[in-house]
Amino acid sequence: MEIEGGITLGLTLKADRVATTEITSKRPLGASSALEGRPVNEVLRLLPNMFSICGTAQAHAGIEAIEAALDLHPADPQRAARRLLLLAETTGEHCWRSLMDWPPFLGEETGVAALAAIKRPLGQITKALFPDGDWNRPGGGRLVSGAPDLGPLVRNIRDTLLGTAWETGVEAWAEAARTPPARLARHILDQSLAGFGTTCVKPLPRLDRSELNLRIVADEDRAFAAAPRWQGEVFHTGPLARQWKTPIVAGIRERFGVGLLAFVIARLVELEAVLAEMELLISRLAADTGGGDTTGSGSGLGVVEAARGRLVHRVEVADGTVSRYRILAPTEWNFHPEGALVQGLQGAPAEDIETRARLLVAALDPCVTCRVEVAHA
Repeated sequence: MEIEGGITLGLTLKADRVATTEITSKRPLGASSALEGRPVNEVLRLLPNMFSICGTAQAHAGIEAIEAALDLHPADPQRAARRLLLLAETTGEHCWRSLMDWPPFLGEETGVAALAAIKRPLGQITKALFPDGDWNRPGGGRLVSGAPDLGPLVRNIRDTLLGTAWETGVEAWAEAARTPPARLARHILDQSLAGFGTTCVKPLPRLDRSELNLRIVADEDRAFAAAPRWQGEVFHTGPLARQWKTPIVAGIRERFGVGLLAFVIARLVELEAVLAEMELLISRLAADTGGGDTTGSGSGLGVVEAARGRLVHRVEVADGTVSRYRILAPTEWNFHPEGALVQGLQGAPAEDIETRARLLVAALDPCVTCRVEVAHA
């Protein structure tokens, strides 16, 4: 079982400008209903396989929601291990974007070999911590104490994507480093595209869980899930929202606005932070048997910061069986009909607009394919 769908970005040009911007989504928002009527353990086995992208984050949000519904409280080592797996997935996704999606915009070959050298050790972390593969069992799986050495992996990622430190500023780093992200940043600066796609859409704030729960419960027609607003406003979520106040990102926002360069650099700033947290989490791991009673009833929310933004799962459980399942994904915030992408492209110059729009889409990073169509009024 796999949930996909896609997005189409339609741009209409008039008088050398983008006159209209429209997003059409074919994402099957009701697909999570396929999880209903199944025992919770089966649901948690299915979740990672339903999503070709960010399966760990989906499973993480699902297990958090189900444990809340069943009033289960996994031990701290279990939480640390799950967090480590989530960050490993986020690392892999950020590396994929940087090495596979960005180079073609520069006319360069994708970094298949470099990515493989990163993905292999990332993929071994789960087995090293949970040899039975049961990390997403309610209450936790069998967690062993032999934590992997992340030092070589972290050094390789930093060398491959960052190259040199950027304490002297993004522009100096982009000039000195020889990595694909640095070359993309140099291209953006050279082509005066740093502020391209600038938007006034603000980062998604912390959401009151009680109010969020009520919004999802009342969302029978899935209108909120399809085009979410919070207190009447549209927001963006993801690396830029999370790294909004870091000095490097704040400096870019102040100089160039909330546009292309800010979205690109925020992903790299976050990658550094994620690698540092992964090394810290290793020290908090310890053996634990996990487990818990899955026959209860209740409802719960799971809220996870996935690679592309905030992911919310809500579940209702009756006697160990899922009776209702809802998902609010980050793509619906970032690719909202009135969101950051639409606002950023409205009125943009028509010059090379298809390529530039695709670059902005890649920077915002949807969890599905996004086709760009350009027409003339």
